[in-house]
Amino acid sequence: MVASILLAGMIQSIVLGVYLAIKSKVQPVFWLLAGIHVCFALDLSLTLAWHQDWLSSRLNMMWPLLYPVLFFLFIRLCLTQKPLSRRDTVHLLPLTALSVLCADLLVAPGETGITARHQLSGMLLIVFYLGYCLASIRLVWRYQSRQPLFQAQLSNANLLVLWGICASLILAMVMVIPQAILDTHFPLPYLTVSLLLFVMTCCLLIQPTLMNFEVMAELPDEAADNQPDDVMAALSQTVLKLMDDKQYYLKPEINLSTLAGEMGVKPYLLTQVLNQTLGIKFYDLVNQRRITHVCALMEKRPSSAVLELAFESGFNSKSTFNAAFKKYQQCTPSQYRARLKGAN
Repeated sequence: MVASILLAGMIQSIVLGVYLAIKSKVQPVFWLLAGIHVCFALDLSLTLAWHQDWLSSRLNMMWPLLYPVLFFLFIRLCLTQKPLSRRDTVHLLPLTALSVLCADLLVAPGETGITARHQLSGMLLIVFYLGYCLASIRLVWRYQSRQPLFQAQLSNANLLVLWGICASLILAMVMVIPQAILDTHFPLPYLTVSLLLFVMTCCLLIQPTLMNFEVMAELPDEAADNQPDDVMAALSQTVLKLMDDKQYYLKPEINLSTLAGEMGVKPYLLTQVLNQTLGIKFYDLVNQRRITHVCALMEKRPSSAVLELAFESGFNSKSTFNAAFKKYQQCTPSQYRARLKGAN
């Protein structure tokens, strides 16, 4: 049964990896996910060969450390659009070092006794594994907490995918505990990773837009980038003119970078103007005006659908609109419309 599970997981990863590689033209981040599938398929094939006594070595014994590293790079690529480079090979050094440290155990596990060196390697593997899991969690949390600073449309669907990756990596490690307690060869960690890859890949293939992330704008260094007061005041007036006179908030695709480009300044400088001079987050700058515009339209066109007015005012997500409306009006759109009818 174990062999059947390993074989099924291997075939699944090969098929999904090939399909992701084909679809990488539509969504560039798919090529890295395809690479993860290929690594997992190779890992399963080596484990299957060892389980069936086709190989006497366990060359992939340290490979569990490979997955948090690859998923960390995947999450970083999604959130920052920072392409992989040769420098990123440094992330493979812990895996390489641990493999060298346990080379005798990897080559001949049946003939090698467990020593303190091997036990230390096992503990280091856990430390590095958790370290990369925490690094991934930090990336996602940092992006989510800073979203209002550079984004007007807050959608958590794509972030849920990344949070799911982080949770699944930790769950895969936790599954080692029942496997050890039950003293079974049933590959619980492999099953967890296989299920993660299958569910995540299917979701992304069905809806590739889940991997569309706006690049996170870096916060300015206040000490190094202080601008003269007159410059900050002039820039703040430009922001208000674009928002109030030209109604840039009506553009559904508006974000911090596009507004900064319209002003001819760097995104970090616009962030500084919003935070220090206007005292407002980008999310509030845009959506306060959108909600005011929706309310004005509701008075002028009482028979129009609320969602139609929301989309006309720049929203492209029902959830974002409802959350923003409740935040700024302290009631739901239907309650607000009922008040208007009562007043008339």
